[in-house]
Amino acid sequence: MVVVVVVVVVVVVVVVVVVVVVVVVVVVVVVVVVVVVVVEVVVVVVVVVVVVVLVVVVVVVVVVVV
Repeated sequence: MVVVVVVVVVVVVVVVVVVVVVVVVVVVVVVVVVVVVVVEVVVVVVVVVVVVVLVVVVVVVVVVVV
């Protein structure tokens, strides 16, 4: 009887630990994916702003020269 109780307790503890580890891994992966997406969006916005500024500078230079 005692052996059965000990085995059940060990199995429950192992299952709980595995579930907690899986949840932590999933949360970490989701956080990493969100951070990567945010960084990509920021890079795209910066590139667009730089391109717009360059175009404006070129237009101003052309207008001033002409």
